[in-house]
Parts: sequence; C-alpha cells; structure tokens
Amino acid sequence: MNRSVRSAGFALFLASVLCCAAAAQQAPAPAPARGAAAPAPEPPVKMEFVKIPAGEFMMGCSMGDTMCEASGPFFKGLGLDTNVKETPAHMVKISKPFDIGKYVVTQYQWQMVMGSPSPSTFPKTNASRDNYPVENISWNQVQDFLTKINSQNDGFKYRLPTEAEWEYAARAGVTGPTTGDLDAVAWYDQKGGPTTHPVGKKMPNAWGLYDVQGNVWQYVQDSYSDYKKNAVTDPVNTKGDVKVLRGGSWDMPATVTRLSTRLALPPIFKNNNTGFRLVREPK
Repeated sequence: MNRSVRSAGFALFLASVLCCAAAAQQAPAPAPARGAAAPAPEPPVKMEFVKIPAGEFMMGCSMGDTMCEASGPFFKGLGLDTNVKETPAHMVKISKPFDIGKYVVTQYQWQMVMGSPSPSTFPKTNASRDNYPVENISWNQVQDFLTKINSQNDGFKYRLPTEAEWEYAARAGVTGPTTGDLDAVAWYDQKGGPTTHPVGKKMPNAWGLYDVQGNVWQYVQDSYSDYKKNAVTDPVNTKGDVKVLRGGSWDMPATVTRLSTRLALPPIFKNNNTGFRLVREPK
C-alpha cells in the first residue's frame, strides 16, 4: 500500500515537472525594456587588440643608433624618390590609452570585411590565409577597408594608428633600434625566403605586439613631415602628398628594419610588402 502511494506521488510530481518545462519552452522571450538600446552587432571577423597605456617616449632616431641616415640613400637606390628623416629625436606624449591590433591584418580578415578576394601577391587559400598578412594594398585601399568595417557599427571606430602611436606601441619602452634580437622578432632580408610569413611566429615586443618589425610595412594615418625638436602631445599630420609606412618588411635589410625607420610614398602606391594594423576606439 505504501509502495503504491509513493509510486502515485512520484508520477504526479514527474507530470508537473514535465508540464512546467513544456510551458517554459512555449513562453515567449521577454520583450526588451522600452527605450533599451539594441546590442551592438558582432564584428564581421575576429581581431585581437592590445591595450596600450598612456605615456611619454623619445620618438625618432634611437639613442646610439648609427644607421639613422642610411635609409634615405637606400630607398633612393631602389628608385623611390623619398627624402625621409628620422631626426631630431623629440619627446612625445600619448595622452590616453588606446587599443592596437596584436597582429597586422590578415588576408582572411581582409576578405571577410571586404567581401572580395585578397589582393595579395602571395595569396593563401583555406586555413593558411587566416594567418598571412594582407599585402599589395595602398593607403587608399586601406581607407576603403576602414569604411567597410566601420559600417558594421559594432560599437567601435576603427582607424590606422597615428605615426606617434605606432612607434610608441612598437617600442613598448625600448630606447634602442629594435625590440630585441632582430632574428628573434622579425622576418627581414628574405631570411625566411622571398615571401611574407604567417603573423605571430616571431617573438612579440614587451607589450605583446607581433611583427612590429619586418614581414610587411605598416601604413599609419600620417602624411610625411619633418620632425621638430620640441616636445609634442598626440601629434598627427594629415596634410601632404605622401603617406608614412613604418616597421620594414620581409625583403628589407637590417639597416632599414629599425623602430625609427620611416618610409613615405604616394597613397596609391602598393607592393607585396605593404600592409597595416588597426587601432580601435569606442564610438
């Protein structure tokens, strides 16, 4: 008798649980509160960023660097009519933190944002394209990429770093010409072959950024202008006919693959060694 009562009681309990579960599945989701903002959409592709703190640094020719005058003649020897200077070194203040790409933008990320194949000279397919830098792009094409990714309205504004932000983040507190042993941190001088290489395979700098030297040159916001010796805060120059690239590339010698090296070219210029990394900031 007791066993029958317990069995009946368990059956009633089980039935009530199943009934409640079914009702919960059929119940509509609660409506968002009136006036609540819709969640920001997901970005079209995953990108990793590193938070860079505010601070000060000496921008330009590194202390003890004897190669700061060598890049100009080298570029002219390549037929590039560019007269760039790394001097005088001067104090720069970065007044607020910013997020910068942990890696340069890859071919896969370019394709996902632009909705068209990568324009790279060294195109990769399948999984390998996830990790190779996009290259053979001009400064103007980067602006098209920025327009496209910002149209996603994911809560951030994406842009190129200023030249000062780039060098500050690349140095990560270093005052010399490289972030470490050049063979350990950079693809340069065709040492890995006549091609680009997957991002993130060399050692990062002290702030966790990869490939700040070598692999591909990186466009910045700025047009070229000579440095002044006075201290400045958050400098950026948008007036001028040539755009600045930093960092060196897979085919550049060690004399050019330095933290203070500057290259300046027309915004339509592109090559198999030109790429970029992004900065993002909340809208």
